[in-house]
Amino acid sequence: MKSLRAMSKNQVNATILKRLEEHRLITPEGCWLWTGHCGKGGYGQIGVGSRTDGTKRTAWVHRVSFQLYIGPIPDDLLLDHLCRNRPCFNPLHLQPLTPQENIHRGLTGKIHDGSTHCPNGHPWNTETTYIHPNGRWRRCRACMAADKRNQRLKTKGGIP
Repeated sequence: MKSLRAMSKNQVNATILKRLEEHRLITPEGCWLWTGHCGKGGYGQIGVGSRTDGTKRTAWVHRVSFQLYIGPIPDDLLLDHLCRNRPCFNPLHLQPLTPQENIHRGLTGKIHDGSTHCPNGHPWNTETTYIHPNGRWRRCRACMAADKRNQRLKTKGGIP
């Protein structure tokens, strides 16, 4: 087999598409389930690039699929699984969203588990919730303020 460097972009894409099809199980709901390796969060992973030119890396299968079938994903957007099935890589089940939109839809598992209040009883809403710029976690603003206050007291020798 030729190295990826010696292959045209179309040949590389055809090779990756073939690998995607080899690990695809189509469900009655239309999901394309990845039967290859899945990462810790349940998303499929695939090796792409070339070892010879230093571009070899692991990529998320759903992102590779979207890029091959639909087109580029803007850098500031995540792909939302409309089917809520993490191993699915059907590009018609994927929608680019901002991290904040993704969190508010409640599709990011541990970040938003469907709860309406933080563990201390404060409501989750746009005014009371801090969303990290990477969009991967959220925090209650009231609890953050209390943690900072307690930390200041500890460093000054006080008891929180």
